[in-house]
Amino acid sequence: MNDDAADRAARQAARTGLSDVRGPEVGLVRQEIVVLLADLVERGARTNLWQSAALGLLDRMQCIDAPPQEITKAFWCACHGGQRSTAEYLLTRGADLNWIGYDRLTPLGAALRQGHVDLA
Repeated sequence: MNDDAADRAARQAARTGLSDVRGPEVGLVRQEIVVLLADLVERGARTNLWQSAALGLLDRMQCIDAPPQEITKAFWCACHGGQRSTAEYLLTRGADLNWIGYDRLTPLGAALRQGHVDLA
């Protein structure tokens, strides 16, 4: 798979709506999407800061110089994705633990909603 095809597949996966999925299937669908995205990254898909944080790609994040607001957004995504080591790293970079972000949740609220109680 070339870079363009991997990027197109990643965008398609990101557009996959979970709003139509209800009940216990939600966790399974989300896990399948994470596995798909990880596979796309292995095949060469590029990621930005928040995508790298959500997937726990710490090695891709350590060379990025981002403003504080972007660090905080990436921290929210790391918590949402259950990426403890990535979240800890972003806290050392100045992430705001109390930021109310997507879905009107704090990073820890997002982690709890996803079942990542070890981050709370």
